[in-house]
Amino acid sequence: MKNIVVILLSLPVLVSVGGLAKYQVQLNNFVEQGSGEIIAINKQSAIEKTEVYVIGGVYFETDSIKRHHLYEYLERISPSVILYESDSSTVRRIVKKTDYFVQLIDAFKGSNRVEKPVVLKYLKHHPNCILLPYEWELRSKYHHKHDLRKRSKEMLRSVIRLHLDSVLTKEQSTVIAEFLELNDRLIQIGMEH
Repeated sequence: MKNIVVILLSLPVLVSVGGLAKYQVQLNNFVEQGSGEIIAINKQSAIEKTEVYVIGGVYFETDSIKRHHLYEYLERISPSVILYESDSSTVRRIVKKTDYFVQLIDAFKGSNRVEKPVVLKYLKHHPNCILLPYEWELRSKYHHKHDLRKRSKEMLRSVIRLHLDSVLTKEQSTVIAEFLELNDRLIQIGMEH
């Protein structure tokens, strides 16, 4: 009986360790792949000209948007600084690969995140690139504390309902209509094969 209890108590730990190992193997396989062909871009020195690119992406791969697409784009523009949409503690955990909770979720969810692996791969092949957080500090803790993921969906649904019920001002309604149109187009892009 004692052995059965020990096995049952050990099982979640073993499953977690297995999930983390699986995640690390998949992440390392992507990061270790060759950097691909670098496409030269005619650039002036940073003193003469600084270019800022804002790249929108998806959190997870879709049928038409894969990790390598974003990576190839980074190779083309060859950034010397990447601003990552997270607070400094999250960026540190990503770089050190100590974001274990996210790794466990990813290992068992079976979907491929895009941003983090692409950034880690780019940093591996371009070690002089600087990765900086671009978010207000403690954002993740604040979001978790106030359950903003759930509440933001509720808020957005409420605003859309106000729009559909013609309660908003013309300007507000225009903003929501443009948001909905853009969101529909992005969903279509993500679903295209």
